[in-house]
Amino acid sequence: MGQLLPAMTQQKLDTQRDVVKNERRWSVDNQPYGTAWESSRKSRSRRGTRSTIRFIGSMEDLSAASLDDIASFFATYYTPDNAVLSIAGDIDLGHGAATGLEQYFGAIPRGAGRPPLGPMAVSPQFESPKREIVPDRRPPPAAVSRVSHAGRFGSEGYYVASVWWRGARIAAREPPASDAGPRAPGRAADATAFTSDLAKGSDILVADCHGTARHFSRSSSKRKSLAWWNQLWHSGVTEAEVRRAVALIETAYTAALQEAAERADKLSQFATVFR
Repeated sequence: MGQLLPAMTQQKLDTQRDVVKNERRWSVDNQPYGTAWESSRKSRSRRGTRSTIRFIGSMEDLSAASLDDIASFFATYYTPDNAVLSIAGDIDLGHGAATGLEQYFGAIPRGAGRPPLGPMAVSPQFESPKREIVPDRRPPPAAVSRVSHAGRFGSEGYYVASVWWRGARIAAREPPASDAGPRAPGRAADATAFTSDLAKGSDILVADCHGTARHFSRSSSKRKSLAWWNQLWHSGVTEAEVRRAVALIETAYTAALQEAAERADKLSQFATVFR
């Protein structure tokens, strides 16, 4: 925050640009289903809204980034008045801590203020159902994803979706005896669901089903897996699955907070999102 821009050169920018491009190749372009995930984000969103933008950027945008772009972005957003500092651990909150904070952070100037966010409102439903087939040159078998709007991070709807998708994962590992479940023999290799924890506008709830190379490419298997997800989507999960899902959430959260770094991270996250 204080020393990056004075030290930034064209050579360093080009080096880091190549690093990000390689990260994109590894995490998206050469990752099974990576480009499909990007396509699902784009197809579910209104054209031109922020939720259509790729988190890691396109190769074209990465190539076009200039030193002036970097300087403008940092001067606007990487400033003390747009940041949260959380300290967790066995520390003395008296004079020593205050002196250290002033020593390391006091000389960093405030920014001019970040620009206001544009309109973030998102319709709670899609205008119409959307279906897209994304070809993939990778050897793994086909996958079917279902994407729905959910409440933004921290809203009541978000917590409902969080419990639902964990309950759905429990149900996916224990399919009904009707042989319609994604984990039925020869039908699918894996089934899961998750939210993206987006704090503005709307979050998304994704249900994925990855097939086996031998069986899942057949349209009948896809239909059965989608039928199982549809049933779960509309009927919900059982009370027992809800209790197990809540217990898993509480256990994971409590275990994570045993680490000082995790406590600091949560303090910063909540201060940023909910202030």
